[in-house]
Amino acid sequence: MRTGGNTAAPRAAHSQALDLLRFPLAVVVLTVHAFGIQGVQVYGEYHDFMSMPAYEAVYYFVMSFLAEYSLAIYFFISGYVFFLGVDDFTLGVWKRKLRNRLKTLLIPFIVWNVLAAMVEVAYFYPPLSALRPGLDAGDLDFSIGAVLQIFWDNKHGITAAAYPPGDGGAIYPADSPLWFLRALMFMSLLAPALHYLIKRLKFYFVAAAYLVWFCVYIADSGVDKGVALEVTTALFAFSLGAYMSIFKKDMLAVFGRYFRLSAVAYVALSVVQMAAFYCGASTLQLAAKVLAVPAVMVFAYNLSAWLLRRKWCRVVPLLASASFFVYVAHKIFLTNIVKAMVYIIGPESQFAVVGVYVAVVVLETLALLGVFWLMQRYTPRLLKFATGRK
Repeated sequence: MRTGGNTAAPRAAHSQALDLLRFPLAVVVLTVHAFGIQGVQVYGEYHDFMSMPAYEAVYYFVMSFLAEYSLAIYFFISGYVFFLGVDDFTLGVWKRKLRNRLKTLLIPFIVWNVLAAMVEVAYFYPPLSALRPGLDAGDLDFSIGAVLQIFWDNKHGITAAAYPPGDGGAIYPADSPLWFLRALMFMSLLAPALHYLIKRLKFYFVAAAYLVWFCVYIADSGVDKGVALEVTTALFAFSLGAYMSIFKKDMLAVFGRYFRLSAVAYVALSVVQMAAFYCGASTLQLAAKVLAVPAVMVFAYNLSAWLLRRKWCRVVPLLASASFFVYVAHKIFLTNIVKAMVYIIGPESQFAVVGVYVAVVVLETLALLGVFWLMQRYTPRLLKFATGRK
């Protein structure tokens, strides 16, 4: 393996800009998932928050301005890093990178899905069964097939009885955000083919991947797009990052040309999405979203580099290193945290409900940072094993 021709300074600038993005993107994912809980049942009483105009407006704002973007950027970063500094992508290089991905992707994928499944199983037994009435431990399925499904489609896993009959939608593992790791492992396996195609087709391959993703994304929302959507999302964003890395593109120069244009496109397309939500124009909303993703990727990188250049922000090692932990851990208890906050605060107005959700995001972020810091200090080996990070 031979290193590429980039100088140390531009590469360091790339690295800092990307590192600064990691933690805010994880918090954005947490925020999207929190506001995605449109209602909760607390001790037999269901609270439907979408009937409240204030919550509905904030929900549409979050889904329009924040949803979907973080993972596309994460895939982009992963594709960029995977091929960084590699001129000759040999079989030996690929094997070495796959061995590394066993620690950074596969082990965390297994650990956190098992943990999420164990938490779900606990709700079938007292005393936690009081939080989810109607669940019977006799309905748990510990067959080999059901156990394996916690890594693929948890709706058919050990706790399948907790899901409504015929519940469709995306194919998620027990810890649902980890579909990202699953897709990323698939991209790692495809790396030799992607390297070959990108080397020969250059940006045409990335454009083709984007077109395929666009078609899948805007397909009839009534169709179960499942894994096809996950794979095409990963393929486009990972390939874009790989293209930038393989051809040693200077992101500061390439993306920097489109800072203002990307900002305008991001805001304009997000406003279109909000309008489409209110009008019930689902196809327009989906099209605006997929068109906005490249703009947001460019804008986010430029904003990060600009903040660093102005010295208004700096990379905080604790936050950068905790981003993956926040991402993989946040969803496991999120619904119950929302329930607890609704029960404790008892919001009586629609604005108070919005405040509850904001409080949930802040408190869970701080709690996860606290747990990460404690593990980093007292159980560093366990933390390294669970996250696959140093």
